[in-house]
Amino acid sequence: MELLEELEFAVKSDFKGFCLFYQAQVRSETFDVSGAETLLRFESPRRGMVSPAECIPLLEQSELIVPVGLWIIRNALRQCRIWRKTVPDFRVSVNMSYVQLSHPGTQADVLRMLKESGLPGSALTIEVTEGMELRNSTRI
Repeated sequence: MELLEELEFAVKSDFKGFCLFYQAQVRSETFDVSGAETLLRFESPRRGMVSPAECIPLLEQSELIVPVGLWIIRNALRQCRIWRKTVPDFRVSVNMSYVQLSHPGTQADVLRMLKESGLPGSALTIEVTEGMELRNSTRI
């Protein structure tokens, strides 16, 4: 319960405590960096760095993953624009869960942020998590 309260407070406080790390994606034939996977981390004022295995399920259960996910995409696109100055076809990957995809307005929000970023659609890859739930879904 304490961690959930911290996560709620962080979201209400302009995502304070959340940060993004990027794992390079490398082309196997040339070993050139072609993109990066965006990884969410949370630093608790009480606990220090919290494992994603601990905080992501809480974000999903509470549906806080929806605003956090949009924050992730907005910031990943901003970073992608910076990296594209050096690697013109650079792309970022962002994980999205069933909770996010089934939330009304997510698709429109993602498309709006992509348009606002000035990047082409090919700059963003959405990786879908929780494949078992998707197979049973009629909403997506």
